[in-house]
Amino acid sequence: MRIFSAEYFVSLAAVALVCGGVVAVARVRPGPWTGTFARALAVLLVVNQVSWYVAERSTLSVQWSLPLGLCEIGTFIAAAALWWRLQLLVDLTYFWGLGGTIQALLTPELFNLFPSYYYFQYYINHGGIVLRSDSTYQDLGATYFDERDRNLIQRRAVRNLERLGYRVALERAA
Repeated sequence: MRIFSAEYFVSLAAVALVCGGVVAVARVRPGPWTGTFARALAVLLVVNQVSWYVAERSTLSVQWSLPLGLCEIGTFIAAAALWWRLQLLVDLTYFWGLGGTIQALLTPELFNLFPSYYYFQYYINHGGIVLRSDSTYQDLGATYFDERDRNLIQRRAVRNLERLGYRVALERAA
């Protein structure tokens, strides 16, 4: 595919419209459907990536499947983030996935044009990572881990003060 061709701009516009549309609908109409959609997208990403290995390499082997590129790893991390919604995976997808994926979308190395399998595989893979990255990232704030581990922090503070020779009794502030 030639950069700045009509097909290039149509493909980018399609990815942007799908990603923007899904994110907008999810924010305007949140609900249980978003969890189902997230898991369906996770399955689609994994099946799409594995199908590429099968189609391209004719076999799944260490010899042909490693090393993985940034977008391949990003695909599996995005799928895991969609499935389990662990903050570390969400953050990795956001920062790491977008770093390689947006570059790949803007400068595609794609020799097969629409409507080939490779064309769809490429845009499902990269568009899915962008969709995952844009959908649920949120900055948790500077005190997130302090609030999450409040009891652990209290126990450590009491223990440290007791080691210094203080007797400690905690009382909640009003």
